[in-house]
Amino acid sequence: MSRIKTNIIYNLLYQVLILLIPLITAPYLSRVLGVKGIGVYSYVSSIAYYFFLFITLGLNNYGNRCIAKCEKNKKDLGKMFFSIYTMQLIIGIIMITAYCVYTVSFASNEFKLFFVLYFPYILSAVLDINWFYYGLTEFKFTTIRSTVIKIISLFFIFIFVKTKNDLAIYFMIMGLSYLLSNLLLWTRIRRYVTFYKPTFHETFVHLKPNLILFIPILAISIYRVMDKIMIKELSGILENGYYENADKIITMALTGFSAVATVMMPSVSSMVASGNSTKLKQLLRDSMQVSMALGIGMMFGLMAIGPVFSPLFFGKEYFESGILIQLLAVTVVISGWKVVLKSQYLIPYEKDTPYVVSLVVGAIVNVICNLYFIPRYAARGAVVGTIIAELAGFLIQTIIASKDINIVTLLKDALFFLPSGVIMCVLSYSIVCMVPGIVGLLLAIMIGVISYSVLVFLSFNLFQKQRWTYLFATYLKKN
Repeated sequence: MSRIKTNIIYNLLYQVLILLIPLITAPYLSRVLGVKGIGVYSYVSSIAYYFFLFITLGLNNYGNRCIAKCEKNKKDLGKMFFSIYTMQLIIGIIMITAYCVYTVSFASNEFKLFFVLYFPYILSAVLDINWFYYGLTEFKFTTIRSTVIKIISLFFIFIFVKTKNDLAIYFMIMGLSYLLSNLLLWTRIRRYVTFYKPTFHETFVHLKPNLILFIPILAISIYRVMDKIMIKELSGILENGYYENADKIITMALTGFSAVATVMMPSVSSMVASGNSTKLKQLLRDSMQVSMALGIGMMFGLMAIGPVFSPLFFGKEYFESGILIQLLAVTVVISGWKVVLKSQYLIPYEKDTPYVVSLVVGAIVNVICNLYFIPRYAARGAVVGTIIAELAGFLIQTIIASKDINIVTLLKDALFFLPSGVIMCVLSYSIVCMVPGIVGLLLAIMIGVISYSVLVFLSFNLFQKQRWTYLFATYLKKN
């Protein structure tokens, strides 16, 4: 348990950095580049992201799982790493060629230069072996490396991006930062593995299970990334700018869930292999309850301050982003629930096929909703599509998990935080209505956090004293 705690701390520190950097850069870039500039970056990077995805496939889940299973045998570890990476390299060469063809032959002349400048991002996908270190639970190295690169890129942004005409420079800084970050992953690889030349069969035996795990990633991208492409094509680049900044805030809210899930997955996979089902179910319940406590608090907090926060944070022209934040806040809780089920049940227990089905259904629902709602309601229509898609995935995954897990208990644990969230929302909203400007916003956030924390603590002590004692002794009390 101590190693899990250490890795969670490292990953959470990195996730805090991921939270802080947009909090620093987003207000600056939104004002310097404007709504159109933000929209252009969102559109180009979203298309490039699909090329990145087709290179990495499902490696963050599949590679992580494979490495975790053979980490104690260096010979098997080397064989596993090089067989998986050779597949990644071959696919990467094919997709780099495809990206070049797209840029030259299909990209709009208005955006062609930006696709060229973002090429290092695609190249970084070929070098991305984070899955290897995640499988070994070596989070200290990956955290320090990523932290240094992000801080360097932060300085470059403030030094070189000064006006709307510097959008090309911003693309170049971001692309090179991704490339350098993944290059550094290779500086320590020889400590863990010795070179092994895999056969054709050893290489491509990993393709099918990767493709199975890639389908959910692709499906998720449809209602996280494809939205931005569809908004631009069906509504315009400005609406895409509004949506990009709103989505950025929601993504920041979700980073805590991702941090815990990434750290827990290898440990859970090891528990599955040892057959410790009782401990696994307890761990899942604990993780879900903590996730729901955070998720419900963030959801109601964002609903309370969204329209006031956005113009103050991004600039006056981004009021629409605040409305989108309010609407998207619902997905924080839904996504938090799904992240826990995925990382601690569906993936470790290799429920790949039903997991894929749930996300494909959600993706199809999202595309259909987008085609109907975006032309009528622009970015707000994309939000509606995202919420409906997330709910569809939530229902299917919950039904799948109910065969082995007491879902009623998990739902009761989640609903336990609802009254505290509602009261906090009312208090925070009242403050931003009565006290204008940045002072009111900061006061609302401060009182919201304090009131929610106190209400949750009191609720535990009044209604679930034994549960609180257990959680405190297991996860918070120093050994």
